[in-house]
Amino acid sequence: MKGVSCGFRPIFSDEEFLAILQMKSDALSATGQAPVTRDWVDCLLVETRAFMDLGESLTVQRLALWTINALTLMEMKYKNQG
Repeated sequence: MKGVSCGFRPIFSDEEFLAILQMKSDALSATGQAPVTRDWVDCLLVETRAFMDLGESLTVQRLALWTINALTLMEMKYKNQG
């Protein structure tokens, strides 16, 4: 599977990216101080797993477009809680 790339060489594989996201989510959950960020990371985990299940590498374009939707949904969720 192709890695997430920056320039000419991969930074890390999709599997490594998924593991890093999980560690970030766990750390954010432990502190409880950044619920919006934790929700965003959790959504990103779901999306990354979905791409991997389809056998596709996560691309910057897909991630950028998906991020707009995820951030909009989270903003609406937390706006309604305030």
